[in-house]
Amino acid sequence: MKREIFFPQLTAKAEAGTIVEWHKKLGDSFEIGEVLYDVETSKTISEVEVDFSGRLLEIKAEAGDEVHQGDVLALAEV
Repeated sequence: MKREIFFPQLTAKAEAGTIVEWHKKLGDSFEIGEVLYDVETSKTISEVEVDFSGRLLEIKAEAGDEVHQGDVLALAEV
């Protein structure tokens, strides 16, 4: 089954950010709580953990892309 990975609301004011780096490549497996990517907002760079286990199937937002709260960043197989 496929599951979308969304850009979460990191803080009350951080509605957008820029993907800095993906810690996983296509086909890599990940576990709950692993850092999946880093995102830079106006005030900080944050590590974003995943809340489910799976395998990365598709990356829709590459490093350098600006993303907004609720955007689909990737697809995973669960």
